[in-house]
Amino acid sequence: MRARETIGRLPPDAQVTLSVNALSTHETAHDLFQGLGYEHMRFYWRMGADFPEVLPEVVLPEGIVIKSWAELGDSVTLRQIVEAKEDSFRDHWGHVDEPLDEVVKLWEYMLQNDPYFDPWAYFIALDTTQNNAVAGVSLCYLQSQDMPTCGYVGSLGVPRPWRRTGLGLALLLHSFHVFQQKGYTRMELHVDGASLTGATRLYEKAGMSVVDRTDRYQMVLRSGRDMMTK
Repeated sequence: MRARETIGRLPPDAQVTLSVNALSTHETAHDLFQGLGYEHMRFYWRMGADFPEVLPEVVLPEGIVIKSWAELGDSVTLRQIVEAKEDSFRDHWGHVDEPLDEVVKLWEYMLQNDPYFDPWAYFIALDTTQNNAVAGVSLCYLQSQDMPTCGYVGSLGVPRPWRRTGLGLALLLHSFHVFQQKGYTRMELHVDGASLTGATRLYEKAGMSVVDRTDRYQMVLRSGRDMMTK
């Protein structure tokens, strides 16, 4: 009922869907969703890695530097960070392009109210050969799954111009190094199990493995133009 109340605020020709998730082992939830007419659409993995005593070296592409948002301060705006994140995720299944101003406004609200956000855990890759353009982000949070010594990678993304350079792996390993220096022993994230961008292979290369699986179900509330990335 709550979802249907929002339909009037959406483009009149757009398909509107409602999505729900459940751990793969939660059979009761799966039976409930299927009984209500939801269709299984996708699955996501929670992946994690315990830090070895010596982490792999961070190898940066030429001209790239990685700094935390705490170090960069006002020289990099939230809008630049969000724009790079959105550009990175345009190829991901389920992504819907939205006006950037609205997305930035939502992020402002989230960061102001997220107890696990801290600017030192937002890592920004800058291309010094392109006037310090934001070439990638690793937006991390201070805790995962109620484990105080386990950090969480909320978004790891590299826009298309900087892909296939090793920057994604460098950002992830840089995040590991900083969190380990701050006393953390583990890092986790969630990833689309059928990622179009090869993200799962990158995470495995960094030493991460699957912890559990979450299944996504979807119900069409209104037919129309499908605006999601496939």
